[in-house]
Amino acid sequence: MFPKAALLALALGAVSWAQNVGTYTAENHPKLPFQRCTKSGGCTTVSTGQVVLDANWRWTHVTNGYTNCYTGNTWNSTACPDNKSCAANCAVDGADYSGTYGITVSGNALTLKFVTTNSSGKNVGSRVYLMSSEDKYEMFKVLNQEFTFDVDVSNLPCGLNGALYFSEMDEDGGKSKYPSNKAGAKYGTGYCDSQCPKDIKWINGEANAEGWTPSSSDANGGNGKYGTCCNEMDIWEANSISTAYTPHPCTVTGPYRCEGAECNTPTDRYGGICDPDGCDFNSYRQGDRDFYGPGKVVDTKKKMTVVTQFITNDGTANGRLVEIRRIYIQDGKVIQNSKTNIPGMDAYDSITDDYCVDQKTAFGDVDSFNLKGGMKGMEDGLRNGMVLSLSIWDDHHSNMLWLDSTYPTDSTKPGAARGSCATDSGKPSDIESSIPNSSVTFSNIKIGDIGSTFNAGSGGGSSSSSSSSGPSSTSVTRTTTVASTTTNSAPTATQTKWGAAFVLGNIFKSTRYDPSKLVGTTTCPTNTNMFGCCVAGRLLQTNLVQVDETHAYFELPNASTINHVCVFLMGTVPFPEGYGAAVHFFWPGKGFQLLGMLSNDKPSAIFRLRGTYTGSTSSAAQDKFSTFSSVGPDMQQDVTAILGLSIEPIAQVQNQLQSLPPAPVSDLAKDPTKLAERVVKHLLNYLSGFTGGSPLTPEALIPMSVVAKWYEIFIGKVRAGGIGFLERGD
Repeated sequence: MFPKAALLALALGAVSWAQNVGTYTAENHPKLPFQRCTKSGGCTTVSTGQVVLDANWRWTHVTNGYTNCYTGNTWNSTACPDNKSCAANCAVDGADYSGTYGITVSGNALTLKFVTTNSSGKNVGSRVYLMSSEDKYEMFKVLNQEFTFDVDVSNLPCGLNGALYFSEMDEDGGKSKYPSNKAGAKYGTGYCDSQCPKDIKWINGEANAEGWTPSSSDANGGNGKYGTCCNEMDIWEANSISTAYTPHPCTVTGPYRCEGAECNTPTDRYGGICDPDGCDFNSYRQGDRDFYGPGKVVDTKKKMTVVTQFITNDGTANGRLVEIRRIYIQDGKVIQNSKTNIPGMDAYDSITDDYCVDQKTAFGDVDSFNLKGGMKGMEDGLRNGMVLSLSIWDDHHSNMLWLDSTYPTDSTKPGAARGSCATDSGKPSDIESSIPNSSVTFSNIKIGDIGSTFNAGSGGGSSSSSSSSGPSSTSVTRTTTVASTTTNSAPTATQTKWGAAFVLGNIFKSTRYDPSKLVGTTTCPTNTNMFGCCVAGRLLQTNLVQVDETHAYFELPNASTINHVCVFLMGTVPFPEGYGAAVHFFWPGKGFQLLGMLSNDKPSAIFRLRGTYTGSTSSAAQDKFSTFSSVGPDMQQDVTAILGLSIEPIAQVQNQLQSLPPAPVSDLAKDPTKLAERVVKHLLNYLSGFTGGSPLTPEALIPMSVVAKWYEIFIGKVRAGGIGFLERGD
């Protein structure tokens, strides 16, 4: 995969700055035009489109000669004693796309060959990115858009993956963000995905040589100290047997260099910052074994057109992502996606919030998807813009069985069967020698308004070519009329029924936690908490107690000493669209009182508790929460209060808040003179701590930096909780 020096030893010079660019082979990007489409104007060809090879595949050599910085699966310890030195000492060079890597373009069609034999050995697999110019990646923003391409997987047997997907990479490959990166997008730098791969050789303008462990099975690969993470939307992972499309959210924005547990580890696959599994739709796995494959409804012996639509709640690019829809076109006929046929699941044919929750529950899978942000997290990445990756690869970790076979291989549970390939298939050492000439061809790439990238005729068909001729009006089994795409309405009640039931109910139904134990009142596992709360001077509380699917509470011990409490979303799970949480406070013998609310737009709030329990009660909350508290009205010396959370439609919570009496105006707020006196007193008390124990006198010398620090603290207190601290003399 990584050429030896002899392959590329052409007598030219090399530059000499960090993560350098070599000049032994000229870098000429193969041109790959694509189209942008609108409903009103049709499709326009972007002729500047081109592809670039990922930097991981490139020859890496010392800047002043032909000596390899990386040979086989090992770094040159002399040139690369550490990551920074390696970047300064080494350069990545240009690529012979067809001769060395088996990458060819014809018109708007890109073909990636699995194994390419060359004078120094062989190259295995490849990954390229679509560019808008010589030094910038094309950035795709697909919300309220559809992405369409043709693909031929007829020459992709078991164990291979011809993938097309989006990653939230930097437009210039990180060149402007990291000055040490002199190669940039022109040389394919800046890769990241939701697996947080640690086999990437260059991350953040530095090498990944420190702690590098060569692979025991991959003669060209290994793992370094760092990984590189970002949101990933898998449009197409497929061979001729199985296919899946899968959103993978992360809790970070853009490329992020991870280390240790952040990257996900073999012992804790779900403890990192990204979702490695995603929410996948694989027709075979979802119960339709006759839909995709050789001679099936979508016949993989023939080229096909694949349409992926990103539906928003309001039909605009500013709306919330509520559905990711799949359509196929083949032989001039539109074929709607297969329907789910799994016990406990509705007949879903697209990816929605409901689908993802129900699938994880039905299959007993860890719901890492929603823990890492779910559809909202994926929406955020798509809104920022993503880079298109196209690749062909084999799998040294699990032999691609997760895509096309039964995985785990000894499992009989729902969802384990993902394709008809044998469980002993896909071993890289076998397929690299037995099927080296395998390949995938992607062509006719388009992006545009929903309904603009393919032609729907009277029979609901489409042409998979770039011509504008209409499709055949005949239909095939399970083919349906294309849904109207001229306008998009808000999601129906059915689409959003997952709502509150997911947030505190289905989230626990994962293989990590035993659902059978979740009976009655259940303490949420710490790392699945949706809410947290904090009292000044105490540790952060994450001991949320679940009452039912929409109610939970925190116990607040020694409540008589609490002035204010902060309650907030932990950032792991957002509210479903249109929902928020009413926050209630319970004092034994006094009942519940509504304090306020949380929402996705207001993920945290600080509430004053001193005096709150003397107000009127909120009876609805009283009914839900009070029976779960063991405290009594006479425990005034060591009172345990309750902070209750009720997940409800936002409009319903707002109506409750409107009925609250106006907040009383403090004496200080009504008396400017008294307020000014308290402010000055607060300042003088603070300054007295900087006089070395001497009284604060007019002659005392106090640095202005101390006054500035007081101001910073003072304003912070006001913003956090108003002027109550002045009344108390805090």
